[in-house]
Amino acid sequence: MAEKVDSKIVYLVPPGKIRCCVTGRLRKDTPEEQVRQRWARSLTEEYGYPKTDLGIEVGVRIGTKTPRADIIIYRHDAERIQENVIAIVESKREETLPTDKDSGVGQLQSYMAACVSCRYGLWVGSERLGFEKAG
Repeated sequence: MAEKVDSKIVYLVPPGKIRCCVTGRLRKDTPEEQVRQRWARSLTEEYGYPKTDLGIEVGVRIGTKTPRADIIIYRHDAERIQENVIAIVESKREETLPTDKDSGVGQLQSYMAACVSCRYGLWVGSERLGFEKAG
């Protein structure tokens, strides 16, 4: 979107960028980011999660590594720490298969296993797959 100000064009969102609907920050406009933003918007607008309960690209401690989960949902009004994660959404470009070695459902399942209070997971790519931890 652009506005014309004194014969100059001012971009509110520069070309190649997308504004995160949770944080308001500008992010690189990629196919994966478009999927992530679609789900983040759905979580807030359709499912009613407050933006304060969501985290975008949050590091999850798994042993000595800290990969980033696409969307984290924390317990309502709780501290935003790994011990308070209740659900994780891992979004991929639409052609990514759930069996993909690096980006498949195994990635989501490892994040869920590392978050003791995480009960639900959603993997979105070429399919939508939901998971619930027993417990």
